[in-house]
Amino acid sequence: MHSDADRKAVENEVVLAVRPDPAVAAQQGDTLRFTCVLAHLDIANQRAIAMKEWQVFEGMLLALFFSHDGSITVFGSGVLVAPAIALCASHVIAPHMNGLLAGQIPVLCFGVASHGAQGWRVRHIRLVDRCDICFLCLEYCAELPPDKTFYHASITTSLPAIGENVALTGFRAPGSSLNAAERTEVRANVIVSSGAVTQRFPLGRNRLLAPWPCLEIDCPAWGGMSGGPVSTPEDI
Repeated sequence: MHSDADRKAVENEVVLAVRPDPAVAAQQGDTLRFTCVLAHLDIANQRAIAMKEWQVFEGMLLALFFSHDGSITVFGSGVLVAPAIALCASHVIAPHMNGLLAGQIPVLCFGVASHGAQGWRVRHIRLVDRCDICFLCLEYCAELPPDKTFYHASITTSLPAIGENVALTGFRAPGSSLNAAERTEVRANVIVSSGAVTQRFPLGRNRLLAPWPCLEIDCPAWGGMSGGPVSTPEDI
């Protein structure tokens, strides 16, 4: 990701221009549209792959960035589920809540759509009691999409069957990147892991550590993927 005056996508490089007022270029009578998107994932029965075509998610898959002590760190993933509302993992957010609430640790969410990069500032955070889910209330801070359409994921409460294949998707970053003048560069990968559901715990797995509904999935996962969507491998 780069924060400067230009935005472009060249192979695996995506440039984000952070805008203080995205609506400044809007015309009278413009209409914003919000719709669900399915990202078709064909991982050819592989256990894990690094995706190159991030735009298939149309901006609904988010990387969460900390800006702290002059460095940028990818610390988790999220998913847009409604206009300016995202879900992520509480265990990623909770350890930093004091600094976040005090405004000492700014958080930026970054996604990639077919037209280019999208950026969101986190304005409000709500941890859900006795659940590893966190709600983020977002404020858009990039150029408006050319067709004025934003995409978000749909949510299902259905419980996958034992043996059913599911996919985990999220961002993985090797480390922090420093600011250089007004340009900030962060390197990251989008990882998709796939595996079968081996156990289901609809009433919680552990009374103290995991009292919420859980799935046990036989697949690899890496730090930074926490908070990303879980879906069937074919679509999200």
